[in-house]
Amino acid sequence: MSGSAPPKPQFTGAILVIVAAVGFGFMGLFGKAWTTDRGVTVEMMLFLRFAIAFIVMAGVMLARRMPWPRGRTLAALVGMGAVLYVGEALLFFHAAQHIPVPLVSLLLYIYPVIVTVFAWLFLKERMTPMKLTALGLAIVGLVLTIVPELQEGGSAIAKAGVDPTLGVMLGIGTAIAYSIYILIGGKYSRQAGAVPASTIVIGSTAIVIGAITFSRGDPFPNDPLAWGGVLGLAIVSTVISITCLLAGLRRIGQVQASTLSTLEPVTTAIVGATLMNDRLTAWQLVGGGFILVAAVIIARAGGRRPIAPEPDPREKLPTIA
Repeated sequence: MSGSAPPKPQFTGAILVIVAAVGFGFMGLFGKAWTTDRGVTVEMMLFLRFAIAFIVMAGVMLARRMPWPRGRTLAALVGMGAVLYVGEALLFFHAAQHIPVPLVSLLLYIYPVIVTVFAWLFLKERMTPMKLTALGLAIVGLVLTIVPELQEGGSAIAKAGVDPTLGVMLGIGTAIAYSIYILIGGKYSRQAGAVPASTIVIGSTAIVIGAITFSRGDPFPNDPLAWGGVLGLAIVSTVISITCLLAGLRRIGQVQASTLSTLEPVTTAIVGATLMNDRLTAWQLVGGGFILVAAVIIARAGGRRPIAPEPDPREKLPTIA
């Protein structure tokens, strides 16, 4: 009597990508509600996140005897982390201090369209009717998501120091920074391998943000829940999510993984509404739907966009954020 058949690679890959998307979707809860809302600075939170994640990923590389990047590739990856990923991570979580985390996540997901436009402008890629359709949907979705936030009575919680306009600008800046990161990173990630590239980017990000943090004298967390948030962010929303995403990509490919990864902002919205009191308006939900449809169209149109620096792209963190 034969045993049960092992799960098919397609099914296993889909589950892994879904786990990654859900893990990324908890970044707002771990990083904001449990950490920065409890008095930890954004910079200290990010330093601890990336430092812990780097230690874990470097340990994995050493245990598996994976080769470390060298020479020009190493220098490029360090630059990507020290400049582009530092900027993207800081922009994401500073935006989350002014507007709901689900909205920041939706704004980040216009990056596939931005990558497509940049590739058309600077890399001479053809702008197909499908890509133009995605661009139009993204623009409509962007308007529907940000206009209610900028109007009085939007979903941002009115309190001292909260500026929805600044939050929206920082959120869009996050998408632009991530788009540049993807366009530049593909070549060097292919040369180094996804895991080594992610490890170097994470490590260099930790060094730069650590320098900022300690030069200002930011205190370490002194609250158990804040430490729980840091560990959740580093382990669940960084190491586990990146590992599952890369493993899933090898099984199902970039297009399917990109499509399934749109569950990330959906998870962020659900977590925000149920655990963080961050609710979006009906129009923002409709606009978010347009943005996610545009992301799926771009993925299936075969553009350069995936989920992050190729080859097994997208370590969203080395997402992000």
